[in-house]
Amino acid sequence: MSPFTSTLYQRAERCSTLENWLALYASAFGPQRTEQARRLLSGMTARALDRVDTRVATLEAEGALRHPDRLRHATVLLALIDGLCLPLLAAESGASVAEARSILAEAVERLVTVNPPD
Repeated sequence: MSPFTSTLYQRAERCSTLENWLALYASAFGPQRTEQARRLLSGMTARALDRVDTRVATLEAEGALRHPDRLRHATVLLALIDGLCLPLLAAESGASVAEARSILAEAVERLVTVNPPD
């Protein structure tokens, strides 16, 4: 596959992924919403929050969180992750995974103390 074809394929794949993501939200909350789609989206959101919370719980166990509200930290991080993912799905955004990871790492650094207790 040529580099040009590969780029076109990647853009088409991202557009398809974005369309599927938007379609899920539309089927969960749009005018023709279904209870099944709402439950699916709700379950996916809960699992994502649980995965992030598990990581934040590790920081909490190490005594590394700046503030004690672990769920709040997890919710903020998940909102950031969701926000960083949207431009990655948009073919023309120019966003990169490396940039998204850098932004996320910076956010996590702000959640933790410089010197956690021993």
